[in-house]
Order: sequence, then structure tokens, then C-alpha cells
Amino acid sequence: MPNEIDHILDSLNGWTARQFSEVFEGSEMSLVTKDVLRGFTIPGAEYSKEFSLAKSRFPEEELTTIGMIVNLRKK
Repeated sequence: MPNEIDHILDSLNGWTARQFSEVFEGSEMSLVTKDVLRGFTIPGAEYSKEFSLAKSRFPEEELTTIGMIVNLRKK
């Protein structure tokens, strides 16, 4: 069974939540709404030793964001 930590970057196509936000902010579009889905695909992963170690290296938002819905409007 794979570790949840092994799949963190898979959930946003290898990009971090911050990278997506930077692309939106640097575009010619204005952000209308942004809904962020946070959680874990394996129950109990937030209590794992691996997650505790990862939190010491990465922001928790980056580790728990598994999806985003963004509505943009052309400026």
C-alpha cells in the first residue's frame, strides 16, 4: 500500500497550491472565486509519522491541498 506522502504532488499534477496561485495572480485574469479542497485520500494519514516529518519541511496547506476550483475573469 503506498504512503499518502508519496502521492502529495500527484494530487495537483505535480504543482503546489502556491504555484497555481502564482500563475493566476500573474495572468491577465482577475480571480473571482477560489475554492480549495483539503484532506487526505488515505484515512488517518494526518496522524502518520511521515506526515509529521513532511510538516517540518513544507507548509501544511501544500501537503493537504488535493484540489482547487478557480473562477477567473478577463481584466
